[in-house]
This record gives sequence, structure tokens and C-alpha cells, in this order.
Amino acid sequence: MPDAEDMIVEGTTAVTYADNMYMTWRQSVTRIPIFIAAVFFGLGCVPVIFSLIHPDSLAAEEPVRETGRFLIENWKLPFIAGLLYLIGIQICSAVCFWRLPIAARTLTYSADASGISFKTGEGSSGHMPWTTVRKATRTSRYVILKAMVGPFRFIALRAFSNPEWFWKVVATHVLNR
Repeated sequence: MPDAEDMIVEGTTAVTYADNMYMTWRQSVTRIPIFIAAVFFGLGCVPVIFSLIHPDSLAAEEPVRETGRFLIENWKLPFIAGLLYLIGIQICSAVCFWRLPIAARTLTYSADASGISFKTGEGSSGHMPWTTVRKATRTSRYVILKAMVGPFRFIALRAFSNPEWFWKVVATHVLNR
């Protein structure tokens, strides 16, 4: 096996519907706790806003007790909203994926000592230097790169004839901090 510093690993694959759904699911699930906390906070504000609108109501006289009662009665709503959020994100992602031209679904990767380059079948391209990658995670089917700024980048291992060489290049250049 060649040295990872001198190695250039290239590969091409087409993004499938299953890839798209996995990527969307993985990214949206990480945001669920934030979403549920925001909904809980919003629910906690409802009695306060109601008491401001109706100053002669019971919520204005006993805001703490009424807020607690309101949250006890409506505790399921943040979880239902979180589930609807996940379903909505998956539906939107599926619609966007099927509207994407087939040429744009073809990705070509090239990894070397400077970073990883991406190119679509339509001709758009990008480069991610290893210095901007905060963390690299390997699953059975993907290498997931977390950039210091911006989203995750999912790279299908099936794109490479030898995924171990690709992982060696990534592991050599990415410092897991």
C-alpha cells in the first residue's frame, strides 16, 4: 500500500435515494433536541402571553401555577411537533432529490494530501482542504466529514475501488479534535 502522503485516491458514484434519505435523517435527528426544547419554551410562553393579553384572567393572577398546569396538559405537543418536523424534512428532501437532474447526482471524488475535491456530473465542483475538516467518522457505508463551518459531507465508500486507501488518506490528514 502506498504512503498516505503521496496517495491520490479517486472515485465516482451516483447518489441514490437511500443515500439521500440517510443523509437527511442523520442530519435532522441531531437537531431534534433543539427543536423540542424550542417548542417547550414556546409552550411555556403561551400562558404568559395570554396573561398579558387578558390581564383579568386566572393566568394573570397566578402565572406560575397556570403555566405549570398548561405544560402538564400539553406535554405531548413538543414530541408530536418533533415527529412532524422529521417527517416534513424527509418529505421535502425526497421532493428535492427527485427534482434534481440525474447528472447532478453523479459525484466524482479526488482525495490527496491537500484535501478532497468534489465534482458533479453537471460540472460544478468544490474543494475541502483537510485543515477545514474538524472530524471524520467512518460508518459501514460512508465517511462523514464535519467541517469547521457548514454542514456535514457524506462520502459513499462504494465510490472507491479500495475504500481502505481512501480512509487511510482521510485518517492521516484529519485530526479528530
